[in-house]
Amino acid sequence: MATPNQSPAPNLAGLTWADLNWLPDRMTLNGFTYRLAHTKSEDWDGGDHFQFYKIKLLVDQYVHFFTKLGDFSSRNIFELGTYDGGSTAFWYEMLRPEKLVAIDIKDGEDSEYFRNWVKLGKKGDFIRTYWRTDQSDKERLRKCFYDNFSAPLDLVIDDASHLYLPSKASFEALFPLCRPGAIYILEDWAWAHWVEGHYDPSWAFERRLTDLVIEFIEAVGTSNSLIDHLDVYQGFAAIVRGSGKIEEPFSLDKHILRHPTPSLLRKLRTRIAKILVPPCET
Repeated sequence: MATPNQSPAPNLAGLTWADLNWLPDRMTLNGFTYRLAHTKSEDWDGGDHFQFYKIKLLVDQYVHFFTKLGDFSSRNIFELGTYDGGSTAFWYEMLRPEKLVAIDIKDGEDSEYFRNWVKLGKKGDFIRTYWRTDQSDKERLRKCFYDNFSAPLDLVIDDASHLYLPSKASFEALFPLCRPGAIYILEDWAWAHWVEGHYDPSWAFERRLTDLVIEFIEAVGTSNSLIDHLDVYQGFAAIVRGSGKIEEPFSLDKHILRHPTPSLLRKLRTRIAKILVPPCET
């Protein structure tokens, strides 16, 4: 396998963002239909389609981000959370990687529509899906990588659980497998701040994903050898891999330096004073 310090080959992108055709309840791309799950309409005419859990506002943010990157190489992509394959098809059509591996925790299988999409473009050598795969299973994720890639990752897209611990586990498993300059995307990081109607009440007792983004910022503040910088949008955060070597096993916490806060220092001084100068007996 190539080491994460090897330079990537140029990427020849497929379609352009202008090829996305947006309708009120669907998006079409290269002859395939992506039903917009957030805007289901009563007059949907049925038929084959992908379920697509990305709204136009989010995709517009991706357009801005990737356009700004220019000729970014995305030949090796790892996607967390494919649902029924719609997002996998979308990313492949837009970025045309040499290899795209996608996982999902669902007890499912590739849909007929997805299989037809793969067959039509003879994409079988470029696409690999894994079902019943938990994003927090670090060993499983790394095995998926080593079984499919001969070079480091250029892009990771986490659109899976949106929960703090599983998302952090995936980051710690896959970020060391990324090349310097690679991008790790954490989608829907801001769910704890969504307005009513979009917020999922079942997440009320879950740790917010915002905390993980804050940890990424703390790591940048400590050193840019791990994370060079972040681009934060409302719909996703893009973490750019630094040029430093990552020791295994990798723990994000070990790359964050936090000095004691003034309030903590005061508490420590008070406790030390009580130990060194015990109260006088009366």
